Amino acid sequence: MNNDSAFDTSWSNLFITIAFLFVFLLIVIGNVLALFVIYRRKSLQDPAGIALATLSIADLLTSIPLLGSIIVFWIDDIRYINPLGCKILAFMSFYPFTIISLNTAWITFDRCFAVYHPFKYGRLITVKTVIYILSISWVLLLAWCIMPLLSLGHGLGNYSYISYTHSCWVDVGNYEQNGTFLLITYSVVLALVIVVVVSYTILLIKARRALRRTPVPFPIIQDMPLPSPSIPSNKSVKTTLIVVGASLMCILPAVIIIYTTIISYHLISAPIIYNLFCFWTFYIDAALNPFIFGLSHKTFRQGYRKLYRHFMSKISMSQRRVHPDTPTAPSSPYITYQHKMNDVTSNGLDCSTIINSNFCNE
Repeated sequence: MNNDSAFDTSWSNLFITIAFLFVFLLIVIGNVLALFVIYRRKSLQDPAGIALATLSIADLLTSIPLLGSIIVFWIDDIRYINPLGCKILAFMSFYPFTIISLNTAWITFDRCFAVYHPFKYGRLITVKTVIYILSISWVLLLAWCIMPLLSLGHGLGNYSYISYTHSCWVDVGNYEQNGTFLLITYSVVLALVIVVVVSYTILLIKARRALRRTPVPFPIIQDMPLPSPSIPSNKSVKTTLIVVGASLMCILPAVIIIYTTIISYHLISAPIIYNLFCFWTFYIDAALNPFIFGLSHKTFRQGYRKLYRHFMSKISMSQRRVHPDTPTAPSSPYITYQHKMNDVTSNGLDCSTIINSNFCNE
């Protein structure tokens, strides 16, 4: 019986490892492509593009601790885990996620402000302004996330190995050590999630109002079908649902679970729930961000298509070099003459029966 349970555990661990190696590849490939598109396309080097670039950098910062977390997950023994290394790994995991939450909220606010006040936006929000605001925010978040490294006590946090999640993180169940730090951190995260939801709701309302004010052209030809007014609306609804739904799916469960745990002073659910919703979902969010924000942006989609066509053209050129087309030699007059004779004889004809034929005149 014990052998069967150990076999099942090893297979489940292998499945989880393969799944998160796939997430690692998505994080690296998706965000490198996003940064490359922003670098190559001048139209994306604006305030919104800079915010997307910083989001991609933050997502890339999660790739290194993801590999470390997979190694810790496989070790699963505190005797073989260095406490200082575990603290550093937890810091490297926690800091990018605070940046991702902040940048996601800033991007949604930036789009909302650009739609509602386009003239003020161009005057107030510049590339230098965005870099200045995000740089100060990164420094403040760095100072906040360093505090658990120092183990100051008084509930200000401590990074450590958590046995029930098999990871290096901030122990949600230890209220005396981490309660104040977690309460402040996830209150800010909840506020940022509210900013995301409200901003995209405002954008959706604005899109619907603009759609109602758009005049529908009268068909010149009889029985010509009128353009469907629901197409732009459906597209905006889908984009809003995808962006807001991904943010809520990846962040809101962790906020609810951690708030409930802090209030209850004990773990309220099975360890797998904490492991999945309070730890691994942040990596999934980092993998989804370049596709959600990139594919919902028209210029990004064009950049991705151009990269794909360039990549496929390179593959086809390399295949032509490996397998070049064999040139065919021109046919000789004798072969042409023989083919014509075969055609004549196969039809039961003779050369004397063909009148005014150039072939017979030869």
